[in-house]
Amino acid sequence: MTSGVPTPAQRAVRWLLSLLMGVSLFACSSKESPNPDPRAYAGADSEVTLEKALGDHGLKVPEEAAEVHFGAFSGREYSFQLSFDVACSSVQGFLTASGFTAPLRPGVVPSLVYSAGLSRGWDVERFGGPRGIEEDVRGVLHRSVLAVDLATPNCRVFVASFK
Repeated sequence: MTSGVPTPAQRAVRWLLSLLMGVSLFACSSKESPNPDPRAYAGADSEVTLEKALGDHGLKVPEEAAEVHFGAFSGREYSFQLSFDVACSSVQGFLTASGFTAPLRPGVVPSLVYSAGLSRGWDVERFGGPRGIEEDVRGVLHRSVLAVDLATPNCRVFVASFK
């Protein structure tokens, strides 16, 4: 896929992955015990800390990141959603430190991020300058990332991952 346009088969797989993630999020959102971390999304597993989920999903958030929010949800799969604000100049460092191998592609809004955003209220379409990595696969780990421009020189980064 050199043009950045997914094939019909890739779109079908992405749709299926989005559907599975949505079902997993719905099933997990009804959990009784909320995560005590104030950065956690409603319904996130209470026993999974941000640090554990970051390690499990191979992510390294920049120290200067602000507005960090996360949710880890276990069920049939172990999914993780993350959002944070950081200087746009730090986004590539996050990708490199987290082992992403594909570059961000302008105009790409990953289906995993989009579907996770529906349940998290991310409203990713309201932001300018979207650039994303549709899918980064490392063994059983599937990760997608989206960086968007904020009104300041900062970017907001959204990550959806599952295994």
